[in-house]
Amino acid sequence: MIRRLNAASVLVALTACEAVPRSWQQDAGAAAEVSTPADALSLADVPPVEMDVPARDAFAPQDVRVIVDATPQDRDAVDGGSSVQRSCTPSSLAGCGTIFIPGGTFTLGDGEPVSPSPAQRDITVSDFYIDRFEVTVARFRRFASQAPRQSGTVRYPNGATLAFDGAQWFVGQRAPTSTGFSRYCNWTLTPADREAHPINCLNWNTAQAFCAWDGGRLPTEAEWEFVARGAEGRRYPWGEVRGSAVNCFSDAGSCPEDDLAYASGQTPQGVWHMSGNLQELTADRFVYFGEPTCWGGRAQRDPLCTHASDPRERVVIRGDNFVQALLVPGTNRAMTGVSGQNSYVGLRCVRSAP
Repeated sequence: MIRRLNAASVLVALTACEAVPRSWQQDAGAAAEVSTPADALSLADVPPVEMDVPARDAFAPQDVRVIVDATPQDRDAVDGGSSVQRSCTPSSLAGCGTIFIPGGTFTLGDGEPVSPSPAQRDITVSDFYIDRFEVTVARFRRFASQAPRQSGTVRYPNGATLAFDGAQWFVGQRAPTSTGFSRYCNWTLTPADREAHPINCLNWNTAQAFCAWDGGRLPTEAEWEFVARGAEGRRYPWGEVRGSAVNCFSDAGSCPEDDLAYASGQTPQGVWHMSGNLQELTADRFVYFGEPTCWGGRAQRDPLCTHASDPRERVVIRGDNFVQALLVPGTNRAMTGVSGQNSYVGLRCVRSAP
C-alpha cells in the first residue's frame, strides 16, 4: 500500500523516511490512498508509463454543494461561462463544487536552470471557476446516461475554439479501459463501490465532451498551473516543502506503510488533489516551453497551445500520479496521446467567469 506523499524532489533512490504526525494527516483532509504492486520500486527504475495503480477517492469532506442550483442548456459552442456543474444537478453528489479563481499574471514553469519546464514569464489568465475535486465516476455516469454528443466545439478565453470528436464511454459492451491495465479503471457498467473514485481511462475527446456537457471545458495548462502554484509561485499546491514529509517513496525497506505520508489535500483557495491521485488532462497540445511555436518566453494572455508539432498528437497532462516525488511540484508537465486511455490520468473542468 502506498499513500501519496508530500516530498522534496530527489534524484536518487531514497533510503530514509520519517513518520508524519497523525495530526497533520488529519489536517490534510481526505487523503488519496492508492494500491500498487508489492514489488519494491526505486526512482531509477519506474518510468511513469509502467507504474499503473488504481486511483481512490478524489474528494475530502462530503458537505460540498454546487454554487448555483441550475442546469445550463446545450450550446453549439460551449464557453463555460457559469459555475454550474450539470453532473451535480438536480441533487448534488459528494465530490461536487467549484472554486472561483481571480485571474492574474504569473510565471509559468520552473525557474531552475536545469528544469525541463523553463520559466515563461508574464503569463496572464482571466477569471474562471475550477472543479474543487477531480471528476468522479458518479458524475461521469450522469453524463454517460444522457446519450451526450460525441462531437462539438468548445470556446476558450483567447477566442480560440477546440473541437472534440469521437468521444466514447463504451468500447463495444465494455467500459473505458486502459490497454493492459483494465483492472485499474474505475468505471463499471452499473454503479459499484468506486462511484466516489475519480473517473480515469478516458481519452482526451471524451474528457472534453464531458466538460462541455457539464457546462465547462478542459483547463488550459496555464490555468491549471495558476491554480496549483498561485501568482506567488508556490513549489507545491499546498505551499513549500514540509521537512517531516521528505524521503518517503514506497512501502519498502525502512519505510513501512504507516510511515508514508498522505497527499496534502488542497490549495489555499480550496482546490483538492492537484498533486496526488491522478494526473489531469488539459486542453493544450504538448510543445516544449523552449519552442517558439506556442511559448518562447514571451508575455501572453490566456495562452492555449493548439499547434501539433508532434504527428502523434500529444496533449499536456498536469499533476502527478503517485509515481515519484519528482512529479509532485506544481510545475510538472507530461504528455499523453489524444487517444490514450490511461489509468493514471483523470480530469477536472473549468468554466470561464462571466
